[in-house]
Amino acid sequence: MSECLYDISIERTDGCPTTLADYQGKVLLLVNLSRQCFLTSQCQGLQQLHEVRSAEGLVVLGFPTKDFDHLATGRSRDVSTSAYDDLTFPVFSEITAVDAHKHALYRNLIEARPWATGEGPMRTLLLHADIELYPPPELLWNFEKFLVARDGTVSMRFTPDVEADDWRLLDAIERELRRR
Repeated sequence: MSECLYDISIERTDGCPTTLADYQGKVLLLVNLSRQCFLTSQCQGLQQLHEVRSAEGLVVLGFPTKDFDHLATGRSRDVSTSAYDDLTFPVFSEITAVDAHKHALYRNLIEARPWATGEGPMRTLLLHADIELYPPPELLWNFEKFLVARDGTVSMRFTPDVEADDWRLLDAIERELRRR
């Protein structure tokens, strides 16, 4: 990785700059969120995962994007942070997670884990819908997940097919929570 994840500047939803330094020593699950996506229901599972495992040191972190909206609809849509008002895990200001303009956070995450676990029917479904996809190692779609160990290393990456209750994600989280 070219930068320490904890040092990369991000923005809170109130517009104030911050970093992930407050989460050092925690197991992090970073997710690119979208309120305009057929996968938005995954927010409920992520919320439940955060509630159940946060006492053990897991923090789910949401990063709203509209990176894929134009691919599915032909136009961009506004991402409202109010769509995430029911979530208790931290949700940050909108960022770009793909292509040449991607935020440094996602550039570092993808560099650390260029390939994702869980490739299921998502890619085929998107291609059958005539949606042009970004080439690997870019994100496949919304709700791709990066698991970050307590020491700040990116331990795993999961495709959008892997939901919050998927055994592969839960097993990886369990392993990271046990590591000290």
